[in-house]
Amino acid sequence: MLLLGIGANIGVYSGAAVQMQKWHMFFDFTMFGIFTGMLEAAFWSFIALYTFGWIYNKYA
Repeated sequence: MLLLGIGANIGVYSGAAVQMQKWHMFFDFTMFGIFTGMLEAAFWSFIALYTFGWIYNKYA
C-alpha cells in the first residue's frame, strides 16, 4: 500500500490506486492517507487471521 500510494503521487499505477481508494475507507493519496490506509489494512488483516487461527485451533 505504501508503494502504491507513492506511485500514485508520481503518476504511476493510478488505476490501481483509485481501486485501492474505493476498497479502503481511510486510504488517500496524502502521506497521512497512506498511513491510515495501512493501519486499516493491518487491523482487518489481524481480525481475519486471528479468526482463522481460532477456528483452525478449535476444530483441528
